[in-house]
Formats: sequence, C-alpha cells, structure tokens
Amino acid sequence: MLREIGEQLVGFANADGGDLLIGVEDDGKISGVPHNDEEVQALLRAPATHVFGGQILPLLHAVSVQLDFERVIFFSVSKGSTQIYQLPDGRCVRRRDTECVPIAFEDIQFERQEIRSREFERQFVDGATVNDLDLEELQIAANTYIKGLSIERYLQQVGLSEYAPGGLRLRMAALLLYAKDIRRWHPRCQLRILRVLGSELGAGDAYNVKEDITEDGNIFRLWVRGWDLLRTTFLVQRTQFAESAKFETKFVYPEQACREALINAIAHRDYSVHSGI
Repeated sequence: MLREIGEQLVGFANADGGDLLIGVEDDGKISGVPHNDEEVQALLRAPATHVFGGQILPLLHAVSVQLDFERVIFFSVSKGSTQIYQLPDGRCVRRRDTECVPIAFEDIQFERQEIRSREFERQFVDGATVNDLDLEELQIAANTYIKGLSIERYLQQVGLSEYAPGGLRLRMAALLLYAKDIRRWHPRCQLRILRVLGSELGAGDAYNVKEDITEDGNIFRLWVRGWDLLRTTFLVQRTQFAESAKFETKFVYPEQACREALINAIAHRDYSVHSGI
C-alpha cells in the first residue's frame, strides 16, 4: 500500500493535483483502514518515503480522520509547478481520469514549458500603451481584418488587448508582434544568422564562422528583415545552363523551404526564454 500511495500522489502532482482517501470505496462506502497506530503513521509518511530521493511533494494534507466511526486516511496534493515528480525507481507517472499512467519525463517538461510560454505571451504589460506600437503596421493589419476597423478594436478582436477601468491593457503578444522598440519589452527578440565554413559549427581553435549578423525587432520586422538578409546575403546561388538554352542564376536550396524554415523559427520560438533565434 505504501508504494501505491506514493504512485497515486506522484501522479496527481504531475497532473492537476488531487485528493486520495484510504478507507473509502469507489462507491463512497466507508470501510475504514484495518491498521494499528504504528502502521497508520507509516502510511502517512508515504509521501516522503515513497517518492524519488530528495523530492518533496506539494502536499496539502496527510491526516488520519474518523468518518462514521471508521478511521480514514486523507491525502491532498496540489499541482507541481516547479518540479516533475518521480517514483523511487525514477519512473514518471501522471493521473489520467481514474488511473495513473506512465509518461516520459521529457513529455511533462515539454508540456509545462509550452504552458509557461503561452502564459508569458498572454500576460498584461504594465506601462505599455498603443503609442508604443507600430501604428502604421497595425492599421494595415486592422484594415485587412475588417476594413475601417480601429486599431484599438482590432487589438481586442484578435485577443492582444482588453479594456479595463484604467484603459486599454496590452498583452505581451501585442508588443512582440508590433512594438516600435522591442528592446524596451524583451531583451532578446532577435535573429542571428551565421555563415559557417563547412557543414558544422566549430568552437575554440576550430571556430569557423565567416559571417555573423544579428537583427533586432518585433516579430514582423524579424521576418521581413531576416528573409531579406538570408535571400540576398547568405543563400548560395549558382549559375547554370537551363532548359531555355540560357544561363540562369538560382538558389542552391529551394526558396520556399528556406522561407518556411525562417517562419517556423520565429513563430515557434519560446519567447519566455530570453535567447535569440
């Protein structure tokens, strides 16, 4: 039973938290626990003794109570936000419906990072106003969305802002997309492009970077300026005799594939992590 308690509580902590009652059947019938005081104390220590060494579960309650003259053990654990919890043998489990199912440590880590990223982009930014945004670019976007729509209404319609008693509140996503000076709001909203001699990036004596350009700006500027840099400065071109019986200059790599790679790098970056692309 000690192992089962540890497993259930780890599963809850790796999910959304939850409660565990020992001595109450699935149908709600109170059957109690047939253990003496010493054994009950061992059960109450299970959240500490039957998890991975050094980890401390976010335990809210671990108590023995009397219900209808029967002894019942009650555990309550909150959702773990700072740690991924493991069983003594290193395995990870997570509560799903009424069961604890195995899950890879990396899967929980990835999901939590995605949540942190979304929360970062949705947070309101104190002190930011519409005048901190590129109004010309915003008006073009608003007119594309609904012709004649105001900038303020557009920002609300697409979820980039909300009205509050103190006025319009901007989310971080609005600044990432449209800020005039992104460095006021994010220290590393930037794109770095390297030209490497060879097929791998070296370090130390083998450092083989021929060109290194960093571009700052909001997301739209990074895309426009980044593609211009890649296309005109970095992508290799080759002149060859074409089927039209003329010499033609073409990129070695397909433009569409390179453009899509750049868009993916910018769009799917985790902006809560302050490092460039």
